[in-house]
Order: sequence, then C-alpha cells, then structure tokens
Amino acid sequence: MPTVRLILTTAFVVAATVLGAVSPVRADDVVVTAPGDDRLHALAFKASQAERAWRAAGVSEAERLDEYKRAARCDDDTDVEEPGIDQRCYIPPGIEITGPTCEDGPAIAPLWFRFRVSPQAAWSDWEMLVGWSCPEHLLPPVSIEDLRVLHIAPPDVAVQPADELLVNKPAILHTLADAQAFDTEIAGFDVEIVAEPFAWDWAFDDGERFSTDVPGEPYPSFEVTHTFVTPDQGSVVRLTTSWRGRYRVAADPLHKWRTIDGRATTESSSEPFDVIELRTRLTD
Repeated sequence: MPTVRLILTTAFVVAATVLGAVSPVRADDVVVTAPGDDRLHALAFKASQAERAWRAAGVSEAERLDEYKRAARCDDDTDVEEPGIDQRCYIPPGIEITGPTCEDGPAIAPLWFRFRVSPQAAWSDWEMLVGWSCPEHLLPPVSIEDLRVLHIAPPDVAVQPADELLVNKPAILHTLADAQAFDTEIAGFDVEIVAEPFAWDWAFDDGERFSTDVPGEPYPSFEVTHTFVTPDQGSVVRLTTSWRGRYRVAADPLHKWRTIDGRATTESSSEPFDVIELRTRLTD
C-alpha cells in the first residue's frame, strides 16, 4: 500500500491551562486555526512553556503524574498502542504527516499530553494540546496591547508663527516623527519594542480636522498648514499620533524584528495662541 502524505496547513489547537496542570481535552475545545494566526501563537507558546516547566521539574518516571511529548501522531512511540477510531489522535495507517511551511525553520511537531491521578493509576489517552507550530511560536507573542501599555511620549505640536496668527493666512504645523525604543520583559523573556509614528490627525478649535501621513516641517516648508478664518483667543491645535510597533526577543537565535499588528495612539496639543485680524485704516 503506497504511503499518502498529508501536509497540515492548519493546526488543531486545544486550549492549554496553567503550567503544570492541563485539563483533559473535550471535543468542543478543538479549534481550527491558521498557522499564522495570533491565537495559535499564543496557545503554542503557552503549551511550550508548560512542556518546558515539566522537563525542568525533573520528576522521575515512576512518580510523575503527567507527561508531554512531541510527535507527528500520537502512536509514533512503540510504547503507545494503536489508538481506536474513536480517539481524536487517530490517523489511518500509511499516512505520513508533515507540518506547514514556517518562516524561521522546520515546523515543530504537535505537543501531546497525558496524565494520571496517582503513580499507581492508569494513564489517560494521549491528547493533543497544540498541533503543528513554528519555531517563532516558541517565543512570546507581542500584541498591540503590549505596545499600548508602554509610556509612549506624545510628540510636541508646533504652530508657526507662534503666539499670534493672522486670519486667512496659512499657519504652519509640524511635530516630531522620531521612533521610541523600549526594553521590557514579557513572559520572562527580554524584549525590545520600537514604536514608530506613521499617521497624524489634526483637530482645531474652529471645528476643522484632517489627517496626514507626514508630520510636517518648520518654516519655510508649508507641507502641513491650516488657515483660520475667524479671530479666536487661546486657541490650540490638538494632535492624535498613530504608532505601529515592531519587536525582537533577545533569546531569538535569528535576532529578528517582528511586526506588531494594530496601532497605538497618543494625544497632544500645542501651546495656546491667538488668532487675530488686522484692519487697515487711513491716517493723515
């Protein structure tokens, strides 16, 4: 009988619990997730941390109450009996399974788990905690929420000329477009995060607002301007800056920059200024 190759381009992901205590799998726990999905990354990382903690504990085989292993199928090991058709890990004989294509190297085989209530009790069936994953999934996922909790400094808003502006004359607007770097720790890993501004939303006391993909430049540039048509005292320009993030994990052997999906925003405003109107008059 020829061998049939089955390439798993999706992973069957089972929700893992806290390290060292994983509940048996139920049929309604199984979720089909694309290999590049953030949820797969989070669950694969959590499962790998559980396996790592289990190995680090070093409990003897006779005394351990749980076991982990990585295998393409649950019956790869000679000490595991051929599973029945009713088991979730059942794969017909003659099927060869390979993982998805990964960015950072060969795919990592699924992680299996079994447990027993005491050293004298029988083992449960092997259950799959996470399906095929990638080397990058062994590193902590960094989400947009991790970027948003950082103290990104809102950039200053400059208006030229300062203090007093003339009605019906364009005022020059500009701000800084510098990236900001942060060193933080996520799930015990040292992580470097860089936040970069990429969009600016300007709002004015006269009710006008607009967005730009450039931060503007000081005089003599007129790249970003706004014209006030009525006098006003103590007016300000309000700015919402959008930031995108990238990160790299110190433990990553590739030392690779990775993108954070989503955006963070900061709010800032200019110093108050007056908008005045100059009138001409005849003199002797």
